[in-house]
Amino acid sequence: MTEASYDLIRSRAAPFNWRIAAIAAFTILVVAVAALVHVVPYGRAVWDFVFILDGAYRIGHGQIPHVDFSSPIGALTLYLTHFAERLFPGGQPFIGLHALAWLMVVPPFAVIASRIQSPWGFAASFAVLAVVVLVPYTLDPTMLSEISYFATYNRFATAILFLAALWYVLPKARGDGVLLGYLLTALIFIKITAAIAMLGLVVAAVLLGRARPTALFAMLFVAAALAGLVELATGGLVSGYLHDIVSMSALNRGGAVFRLAASSARNWLPLVVTITIVVLAARELDFTTAVRRPLNFARDTIAREAFVVDAALLVAVALAAESQNTGGVGLIAAAAVLFHPGLRTTRGWRLIAAAVLGATLVLPLADVVEKRLVSTFVRERQGTTDHAFTTFLPGMRVPPATLAGSRLMTRLQSEWLPYLDEIANNGFDLDGDPGSTSPATRAAWAVSVAEAGANFQRLGYATKAQRYTTIDFAESFPRLLGLTPARGTTLAMDFRRTVPAFSASEASAYLADADGVFFRTCILPGATDTNPATFRTVLEREFTRHKLHPCWDFYSRTR
Repeated sequence: MTEASYDLIRSRAAPFNWRIAAIAAFTILVVAVAALVHVVPYGRAVWDFVFILDGAYRIGHGQIPHVDFSSPIGALTLYLTHFAERLFPGGQPFIGLHALAWLMVVPPFAVIASRIQSPWGFAASFAVLAVVVLVPYTLDPTMLSEISYFATYNRFATAILFLAALWYVLPKARGDGVLLGYLLTALIFIKITAAIAMLGLVVAAVLLGRARPTALFAMLFVAAALAGLVELATGGLVSGYLHDIVSMSALNRGGAVFRLAASSARNWLPLVVTITIVVLAARELDFTTAVRRPLNFARDTIAREAFVVDAALLVAVALAAESQNTGGVGLIAAAAVLFHPGLRTTRGWRLIAAAVLGATLVLPLADVVEKRLVSTFVRERQGTTDHAFTTFLPGMRVPPATLAGSRLMTRLQSEWLPYLDEIANNGFDLDGDPGSTSPATRAAWAVSVAEAGANFQRLGYATKAQRYTTIDFAESFPRLLGLTPARGTTLAMDFRRTVPAFSASEASAYLADADGVFFRTCILPGATDTNPATFRTVLEREFTRHKLHPCWDFYSRTR
C-alpha cells in the first residue's frame, strides 16, 4: 500500500483549486435555494418526514433524542432538521435538511476529490454525490411521479458510504484516520447498519493491504472520542441510542436475512455482473500454485486482480447496507469502483465488464431521476398550496388529482371501513407505499389532522392537559398546535417494527407522562397498525374521552 505522493494542503492551491472553487460555488447555490425556496412539492410517504419534524420540534423544546423519547433513526437527521428550521426560517425544512446534509459531506469530499487524477472523474464523482444527497427520489416499483419523503436518512447514509468507498479505491494519505472517523461518526448517528458496513469496509482495506492498520485504529479512536463527547454533552444520548437499537433489533429478529434476500432480488443485475466478473477472472488463475503455496497465491491474486477483488467487496458492502433500508437508492455506493486506479491500465474484457457494472449501479437511479423529475415539474404546474392541510404542512404544493383522491379516501374511511377490512383481507392495499393510492391516502390523513387541530383550538381542549402524545404512526398535533410533547414516547409508532405488541400494562406505562392523548379512529386496512384496541382500553380506563373529529378522539387524563 502506497501513500499519496502529494501534500493535501498544498494540493488545494494550484492543480485542484478549480475543484474547490466548483464545490464552493455549488454549495453556495444549495444554501441559497434552501433560504429562498418556500414551496416544495407534496410527495410520497410524507409522514416519514412528519416524524422527523416532530423530532426537531421536541429538540426545540429541550428534549434529547433517545433520552426523552425513542427514535427508530439516529439523532443526526433530527438535529439537522432542527437547525435547518432555525437557519432558514422562511424556507422549507425539507430543503434546509438537504442543504445541511450537503454541508456535512462537502468537507470529506473536498479532501477525497484532490486524489482523483482525472477532471472527468472528479466531475462524475461530484455528480453522483450531489444526486444521492440532494435529489429526493428512491428506487421502488411505482408508477408515481411524486418526490419521495421516504427514509431521507437512508440516502444520506448511502452518500457517506460512497465517500468511504472512494477513499477505499483511491490513494491514501496521512491523516486518513481523522477523515474516516468523521465519516463513521456521521454514519453512526444517521444509520447504524450503514456504519457497520463502513467498519467492515475499513477492516477489509487493512486485511487486503489497501490501508495501514493505523488508519483503522485512528478511525475508531476518533469515533469513540466523538461519541463519548456526545454522551457527556447530552446526558445519555449514546447509551439511549444503543438501548433503542437493541429494542428494535429484538422486534425485528430474524428479519435481516429476509431483507438481504429481498434486496438481492431487487438488485439482481449488478450482482449477476459482479459474479460474472469474478468467475471470468478466476478462470485465468493458475490454481496449481494455490495448492503448493496458498498464502502466496492469495497475496498475488489480491494484488494482480485488485479491481475484481475491490469490485466484489464494494458491491457486497453496498448490498449489506442497502438490504437494511426500507427505501433507498440501490447499490450506487459501490459505483466508487469506477474510480479505481487499476482501470487506467485495464484492457479487454475487464474494461468492458467495468463499464457494464458501472451502468448497472448508476443508471437505475439516473433513470428514475430523469423520468420522475420531468413528471414532477409537469404536475407541479397544476398544483396548489391552498389546500385543506396547509396549516399542518405549509408550503406544500399538491396536485389536484391527489386532492381529489384524498376526498375519496376520506369518504371511504368514514363510510366504508368494514368493507375496506374485507378487501384488505383479500390482498388489496389502499394505503401502503408505493401503491398508487398512497399519496391520496396520506393527504386524507393530513387533512384530518389539520381539521382536528382546528377543532381542538375552537373547543378549548388545551386547558385539559399539559403533555401530549398521539396514538398514530407519527406525532402530529404537538408541533401543529404548539403543545408540549410527552416524554417516554416514540417518534414513529410502527407496530412490531419500532414498537412491540403492547399489553395493557405496557400501554399504560407508555402513556405515563401524557395527560392528553390524540387517538386516531380512521385507520385504513393495510396502514401502519398501532395496536389501537389495547390503547383504547387503557384510555377508556384512565382518561376521559372528548369527541374531536370523525377520525380523531381526544383523551384527557382523569383527575
